[in-house]
Amino acid sequence: MTLALPARRTLVAALTLAVVSGSAPASALPLGAVPFGTGLAEGPTGTWIVQTDPGTAQDVIDDLRGLGLGTSHEFDEVMEGFSLEATDAQIRALADLDDVLRVEAAVPTAISSSSETTTQRRPTWGLDRIDQVGLPLDGGFTYASSAGAGVRVYVVDTGVDPTHPDFTGRVTAGYSAIGDGVGADDCHGHGTHVAGSAASATYGVAKGATIVPVRVLGCDGRGDSSHVVAGANWILANHPAGTPGVVNMSLGGGVSSSMARAVDALTGAGLLVVAAAGNANGDACLTSPARVPAALTVGATASTDARSSFSNWGTCVDGFAPGSAITSTYPGGRYATMSGTSMAAPHAAGMAALLLQREPSLRPAALTERMLSAAHPVVADPGPGSPDVLLTTVQATPTPTAEPEPDPSADEPAPDEPAPAPGELPSAPEGLAATSVTSTSVTVAWGEPSAGADNVVGYRVQSGPAVGTWTAETVVPATARAHTLTGLTPATDVVVVVSALGPLEHAAAGEPITVRTSSLVAPGGPQTPRLTAVTTATLRVAWSPPAATADAASITGYTVQRSVDGRSWRTVTTTPARSATLTRLEAGTQHHVRVRANSAAGSSPWVAAGSAVTRARPSAPRSVRQVSRTPSSVSLTWAAPATSGDRVTDYRVEYSTNGRTWTRFRDPVTAARGVTVDALRPRTTYRVRITAIADGVTVGRSAQTTVRTSGARPSSAR
Repeated sequence: MTLALPARRTLVAALTLAVVSGSAPASALPLGAVPFGTGLAEGPTGTWIVQTDPGTAQDVIDDLRGLGLGTSHEFDEVMEGFSLEATDAQIRALADLDDVLRVEAAVPTAISSSSETTTQRRPTWGLDRIDQVGLPLDGGFTYASSAGAGVRVYVVDTGVDPTHPDFTGRVTAGYSAIGDGVGADDCHGHGTHVAGSAASATYGVAKGATIVPVRVLGCDGRGDSSHVVAGANWILANHPAGTPGVVNMSLGGGVSSSMARAVDALTGAGLLVVAAAGNANGDACLTSPARVPAALTVGATASTDARSSFSNWGTCVDGFAPGSAITSTYPGGRYATMSGTSMAAPHAAGMAALLLQREPSLRPAALTERMLSAAHPVVADPGPGSPDVLLTTVQATPTPTAEPEPDPSADEPAPDEPAPAPGELPSAPEGLAATSVTSTSVTVAWGEPSAGADNVVGYRVQSGPAVGTWTAETVVPATARAHTLTGLTPATDVVVVVSALGPLEHAAAGEPITVRTSSLVAPGGPQTPRLTAVTTATLRVAWSPPAATADAASITGYTVQRSVDGRSWRTVTTTPARSATLTRLEAGTQHHVRVRANSAAGSSPWVAAGSAVTRARPSAPRSVRQVSRTPSSVSLTWAAPATSGDRVTDYRVEYSTNGRTWTRFRDPVTAARGVTVDALRPRTTYRVRITAIADGVTVGRSAQTTVRTSGARPSSAR
């Protein structure tokens, strides 16, 4: 989503107008409350990329911070601007600023791998394939011992494990746009595998290149376009002048003009961007960065030179490279086999590094032309609009004629251990069934194949209106046993089939099932949510049920969440009631609360109940003193706590003779500041302490005070 920008105003004016346009009267909106006012900060937040006029980004950022909004990333190379988390209302107000050129919603990005890893490791055929014109393979990959030396390969991905023995001394300090404390290391595995195909000592094309990790995807393999832009911005700011380099992006998401500007900026700086075409068996022009003309977009082939079944195609594809069942490096000093255009792209990036090592002055356009001139028309079924182009190294050798075909692994460097045999290929998954159905989603579950289960590398879930007419396709890990289809139409049949994926493009499809989505729809949001009964440690929220509609499913309960910053939410309770009490809250702290209604057809949007500040915690009682005594009692008084003393509901009185063992004096619950403690021993010294109680919680304890009972009255003479 990119917002068109009309005539613009100042920040305060824009935000104030957005607030006033909500339900509250303008007079009820003090300026200091603008960032969290009605109709502005309420509702879900998203990540947005903002481009400003040259030289104005810092002024806009300073204004935002003054109004309670911060930035996620700040850009000065790809563009002038920043990214931030904001609601739709906040971002529309921001779009009205005089200094804002463009506002774009960040699109989700993820790794472009068609399957997760498997523990079965097979020697790669990809290196063997790229140094010759055609099949059969000749059993070797010829390269210079310094291949790629002096060239930087930027791996824009999930990070790279710098300790892998195949990278020794060649992984330099990188960058992370993911603020989870992991840094540029790889907690997923995808980035290390990609880096290995490009430049590892065992399975890499450019075995002497320097690897620079640029982490833009999290431990789950996901991120968004703002992370990619931040990564590109870092590369532009830190790439050494005069050093040849290539940028590998084995990732993809929806169409994003911000990612296009990032690719163009990198290209303009002399860095070729190699992009994975994507794994949806669809048009690569529908994804970014694959669709960007300046990028070298790479599809995947199998060992037969046929386009991989998952590989995207189309006019945005520039060429193909090996991408099915590719063995490469994996975190922890291991090796793994993965499939995807993510594996094809680093083969091409490595080829680019080989050329740049020999001719460092090649610009991206000339480098692309040189690579395509060494390609060959051998790809079977490249797909509609795709070029029949298999990328190879410039030193391509003629097709071998010797028979029989040599062993593909004859000259392949071996991993640390012998690779196991392929084993039994998996049969189809069993027991496919729908486990949850709503008006817009279906969850299906299945069991593992009866044969070859140990060799499953993933499961492909396809759905559509009829068998063979698949409109959606997803590959899930080998450990998955369920998947949820979303975005469906109510009261509609959907056909689902699940296939077990094995090595070398193997796929075994199970029996399809037909599921009908519910005709009922999710309810609307709860009405008039409100916060009441605020104490030092509790809040009470109440609401009315959603407005009734004929096609809304019956409500099964409500979910309540709270947040201290309005961004990170925690579920407090799910209840059938229309109220809830939030307990164990921190005193003197602002708490945001939201509620949604749940049903068998799905959940309503979140509805904000507002925010409230819990009462400040009272301090300790003061000035405890003894005012009178008898042989068996002492009378005490004290002053209320200096802070929030009026909120004290009771005082607890304790006494001790040694300061270690304390006895509580049982008296009625009262806020009175005096008491007579009885049942004491005569002529005895005691230590006393007073504890304040507020809202049922201990909040402050006085210092100890020493008191003493008097002596016993002498008896009369007889």
